[in-house]
Amino acid sequence: MSNIKLYDPDMLLIHVEGQTEIYNRELEELKELQKKQQDKLLETIKLYKPIMKKIYENDFLFTHPTLNYQTSKGPILGYDKDNNSLITYDITREVIVSVNLYDHEEKGYRIAKLVENGFYNDAITGIKYIGVMIDNYLSSLKDDISKAKSELENS
Repeated sequence: MSNIKLYDPDMLLIHVEGQTEIYNRELEELKELQKKQQDKLLETIKLYKPIMKKIYENDFLFTHPTLNYQTSKGPILGYDKDNNSLITYDITREVIVSVNLYDHEEKGYRIAKLVENGFYNDAITGIKYIGVMIDNYLSSLKDDISKAKSELENS
């Protein structure tokens, strides 16, 4: 823009037209990438669904490695700070939902919105974390058993 003389409307128009064309191409590329992210997320949900159901059926709470929340609904896919809402995959209904943490109001949440709002990495991480999560529960249980045994021996 520094080479464009701002007082020359013809030159400025040419510049704006060129920048608009570039912007529209870049926007199209972003939309294509976001569509691929949506597809990958749906594929990951489908792949992990039997594991999610097993964890749900055994009454484990779902946690996330970077978000300090837990839920019984299903994997945590994100946290919307603006609305104080936890985004999860509801296993029983097989839909993505947003739960307002103030009033617990629950709404459907489109996968496109999840990706557009920048929660793709959180979502993939939350789903894939369930394997680590169950190991953490088992490790914690073993620690509790050791502690209980030690307390009995020392009493």
